[in-house]
Amino acid sequence: MRRILCGLATAAIATSLFPVAASAAPPADGTGRSASDVATTRAQIARANSLPVVRDRKAGWTRSTAASGTSAVTNSSYGSYSYRKGVILATSDAFKGLIPTGHAAIGYSSSQVVESVSSGVVRGANDWFRSKSQAYQTSVRSTTAAQDAAAADWADGQRGKPYNWNYLDRDTRKRFYCSQLVWAAFKDKYGIDLDTSAYLWAVHPMELVNTSAVYLIYRKK
Repeated sequence: MRRILCGLATAAIATSLFPVAASAAPPADGTGRSASDVATTRAQIARANSLPVVRDRKAGWTRSTAASGTSAVTNSSYGSYSYRKGVILATSDAFKGLIPTGHAAIGYSSSQVVESVSSGVVRGANDWFRSKSQAYQTSVRSTTAAQDAAAADWADGQRGKPYNWNYLDRDTRKRFYCSQLVWAAFKDKYGIDLDTSAYLWAVHPMELVNTSAVYLIYRKK
């Protein structure tokens, strides 16, 4: 049996190490995933969709003046898609019609994200508000905007490394899968662990939304 994550089908040899993946239940959704795996992913998505969207405390504030002359200072990014460097992106979409468990990236500029796809770590389009049927953006609670930007630079420094086809091996830095890349950026730079226990040793894209170490700043409606 194979489980698929972020552009990757993992060999059955891993199932002896990962009880969720080794479930004897038959595939539940036509993708090769077990019923328990499907249920876990659905629970993660449901949780992400129930989280409150809050103001990005690291974003800038702007002053606007109404026609009446009333002036107000607001956070222009509240609830809107963020292009701030170092923002975490996640989607529950099947990646490029092939991958049923989602994808993750880290914002790099107004036009680009850093992500790991089947060809390895690359820069991709920062257009998830348009290109994904569902998208989330989160920010790490305990970092500054400058630290988030440095995490994005760390991830960008991994460009050219191959895809990590063994998603249980999150500790390697020779190759990366999508959510491992984002997780490693904050783990290696600041010792912040964005993983949860939902998928044991693997880091799932939706865990980057549901971990208590982040807050949700955008969810596509």
